[in-house]
Amino acid sequence: MGCIAKPIVSLQNSYYLTIQSRKKGSTWATWLIIKGWNLVYHLWTHHNSVLHESQALTSLSGLDPLRRAIKTEHTLGRSSLHQVYNRYFSTTLETLLQRPPDQLKQWFLVIRSGREAIHATTPDTFSTNATLRNWIAPPRPSICSISYLSLSLLLPSRSQLRALLAWIVFTQPTQVNLFCVISTLSDGRVGLIP
Repeated sequence: MGCIAKPIVSLQNSYYLTIQSRKKGSTWATWLIIKGWNLVYHLWTHHNSVLHESQALTSLSGLDPLRRAIKTEHTLGRSSLHQVYNRYFSTTLETLLQRPPDQLKQWFLVIRSGREAIHATTPDTFSTNATLRNWIAPPRPSICSISYLSLSLLLPSRSQLRALLAWIVFTQPTQVNLFCVISTLSDGRVGLIP
């Protein structure tokens, strides 16, 4: 797309000479390349606007199965979950389902992680479909494969720590034999040290 064959440029140049134009074939080639790149750019921006500025992305992504799973989780209620999850059930189901997809994914990730931690999940598409599971929480390197973790994550709040731990339980359900020490640092932030 950024190169035009020299014979084509010389042919265009000879055409300009036959019609006695002051234009040059090299200038024509430069403008042709620019027009080609502009065409590709406009196709790309149109594609992105259709995908991201409409409901197309959410309809392609798995939002419908997510909403069904949230309805199931919300219907089950807090049941055997720890009391820390009470605040997630304080809103009505209708209000919850009107939230943006990112907030729905986060709510489901936290609740499902809590249920999986106590082995109280109900089978659904998220427990059997790896693609949908990865859509909720993209896979990261295995906790165990990092061998000796010299990890000291400094998280500004306990809610971020809770979200991180929920992610670990959700994406590494078989590898949650992880011993973590949670300490409050001198500046009030929470540190996670494996």
